[in-house]
Amino acid sequence: MLPSTEISDLTGAFGIGAMNVLSLFIALDATTPVFQLVESNAQTTSWAVFISLGLAAATYVLGILVISLGAFLRTMLGSRDEFSLLALSALRPDFADLVQVEYRQFEKRRRVLEGSFPTFALAVPALWLEMIYFDVPVLGWTLIALALICCAGALVLAKASEIEFRRFLSSETPVSGDLI
Repeated sequence: MLPSTEISDLTGAFGIGAMNVLSLFIALDATTPVFQLVESNAQTTSWAVFISLGLAAATYVLGILVISLGAFLRTMLGSRDEFSLLALSALRPDFADLVQVEYRQFEKRRRVLEGSFPTFALAVPALWLEMIYFDVPVLGWTLIALALICCAGALVLAKASEIEFRRFLSSETPVSGDLI
C-alpha cells in the first residue's frame, strides 16, 4: 500500500521554506535596493501572479532542501537516529499498523525540527545585517539571541522526539498518542 499524502506533509516544507525566504528578504533588504524595483513592478496584476506562483514553488523546494540539509548535518554530527519502517513493523508485528501511524507522525515532527535548525542558523546573519538599521540595537541582539536559542532548541527537540519514539517502541502495550 502506498502512503497517502496529507496536507500536513506539505505544510512543514512550506513553513520551513517561508522562514528561509523571510531570512533572505531581511538580508537582501539590508544590503541592496532590489526591493524598490520589486515594489514598483509588483503593482501590476500580471507581475504579482508571476511572482506569487514562482515564490510558492521556490518556497516549497527551498523547504525540502533545508530539511534535507538539517538531516544531513545531524547525520554528520552523529546525533541522528535512523529507523527502518520495515524493521520496526517486524519488531512489533502485533502492532504493525499502530507503529506505522506513529512512525509517520514522528517522521513529520522530526523533519520540521531538522529543517528548523539550519533555518534559525541562517536567520542569524540576516538579522545581524538588518540590525545595522535598527534604532534600538538591543532589539537586534535580542532577535539574534532568540534565533540562536531556537536553533539549539530545534536540535534538542529533534533528539527528544527520537528518544520518545524509542520509548514508544519499547513499551509493552503501545497506545496511539503516547508521543503526544
